[in-house]
Amino acid sequence: MIQFRNVGTHPVHTKPAFLFFALTLIGAVVAVSGCATSRPRDGGGAVGNVIREAAREAAPASTPQTSTAVTGVSSGNPVFGLNEDVSGRKLKVTRFDYPVVVNPSVEKWVAYFTGKGRRYFSKYLERGRYFIPEIAKVLKQNNMPQDLVYLAMIESGFNNSARSHARAVGPWQFIRPTGVRYGLNVNYWLDERRDTRKATTAAINYLRELYQEFGSWELAASAYNAGENKVRRAVSKYRTHNFWEIAKHRFFKRETRDYVPKIMAAAIITKNPELFGFEDPFRKGYKRVTNPTVSMLSENGEEPTPKELAEEIAKADEADDTAEDPSESRDDEVAGLDEEDGESPYAESHATVSRAPEAAMSPSIYMVANPNAQIIEFEVKGPADLFAISRAAGIPFSTVKILNPELLRWCTPPTMKAYRIKLPLSSKSRFLATYNDESFERKVVFQQYKIKSGENLRRVAKKFAVEIDPIRELNNIPKGASALRVGSSIMLPIPTGYKRVIASMYDEKPIPPKKKRRRARRARRHVRVHSSAMRYADSARYSAASAALKYRLPPRVSTDGDE
Repeated sequence: MIQFRNVGTHPVHTKPAFLFFALTLIGAVVAVSGCATSRPRDGGGAVGNVIREAAREAAPASTPQTSTAVTGVSSGNPVFGLNEDVSGRKLKVTRFDYPVVVNPSVEKWVAYFTGKGRRYFSKYLERGRYFIPEIAKVLKQNNMPQDLVYLAMIESGFNNSARSHARAVGPWQFIRPTGVRYGLNVNYWLDERRDTRKATTAAINYLRELYQEFGSWELAASAYNAGENKVRRAVSKYRTHNFWEIAKHRFFKRETRDYVPKIMAAAIITKNPELFGFEDPFRKGYKRVTNPTVSMLSENGEEPTPKELAEEIAKADEADDTAEDPSESRDDEVAGLDEEDGESPYAESHATVSRAPEAAMSPSIYMVANPNAQIIEFEVKGPADLFAISRAAGIPFSTVKILNPELLRWCTPPTMKAYRIKLPLSSKSRFLATYNDESFERKVVFQQYKIKSGENLRRVAKKFAVEIDPIRELNNIPKGASALRVGSSIMLPIPTGYKRVIASMYDEKPIPPKKKRRRARRARRHVRVHSSAMRYADSARYSAASAALKYRLPPRVSTDGDE
């Protein structure tokens, strides 16, 4: 132990101890300061503080994020000005409430959408005339950036029935687990991912959570595309919340690295359409040059989403048969709610005008083909036959399906006592008068099937190409039970007569498998040649060995004693 008394008489003991203490203290200070400065600074702090790529490179690093940076969700959305030329054009509309930058990645997609991809983007703009105002209004009501509407444009091109190879569906392209997590019903009868109003509400809740976690709309959009776990790993690996810094690496797939630039390019072009050679769909007196009507047959995943842009848009096909089926004879009950103006003028109301406050927000591609049409919602008791609804309204069955893309089958879900159906406003009087007439044939008839020997629930479902769950629902079969009594009759979730043929045309078709890369095909071809050569070599060796054995073995002796 070193004693500090009598310092003057014992310098030999005190000096080494003092130096050791001083050096230790200096080393600790250096170590602490080094740890504080070793982590790289993020290029962007507050929401959308980077507007121009050039300005971002020249500007000093921003301060770390605080709670006031989350203004895009809690206290109003900032408005950003863009003073850059894009592809040599000076923008007229330069205000965004979503962070937009101009860099080579964004300009590349501006050039694509105005060049090779012009025919696709023209369709997106035409549909956007009806989708953008309605979706932006809901975004504003929920205090979200209205320019997030361009995320939906890039996801689906504003196509309610768009499907991707990843099995994402609807205008906001939800995969099934995520859609169910945010309150969307997805089953055999109904897919609310295709409902613009409900899918927008779910997307708002999802994007709000993503932004609150990552503090950046660019990263929130990346997580929407690639999944939040992927973005969490990227932030942890590169120690930054700046999307553009992460995008310099190959951690994100090409689709995700292009996803944010596509959204920005879409926002720039849509707000300045005439500057890039497009007709402004929001201008008064706008007239369509082409007919963008798309039937349900061409909407079952055949139109490429803007994320993919790989296949041709299928041609429109509106052919259907709306004749009445005289063979219907069941007494399945279909009824409705009270008329909006006091008492119903009918003895029993089977359909009434919906009085839901959000009923007006229902854009669909039907509006694009019929720009002057207005849509109205009716409340009908379920299950309701869509063929009967089309006859009562005097419109084709295909129109009912296009206006209600969330309905996957030929009737409303049997488990729902009432359903809100969308129809053209012009059909209101005729539909109410006809559908509520007691003599009108509105019965829902399911196909009956008699069980044969050796058949169970799974075999019957496979035979008619339907799922097991709807058969259980219609026949009250407990879950887990599969055996069926021979000779008993069950109801199948398919219609009878001519309806079965027409309904099958509008059933959701399987998504075609994504094409493999050429490199993968070469590898498989190499493996096939290699395996064939090996089989040939094995065969040759076996033949040689067999020949050798043939002449080495003694002659065969028969059981009769004859050689």
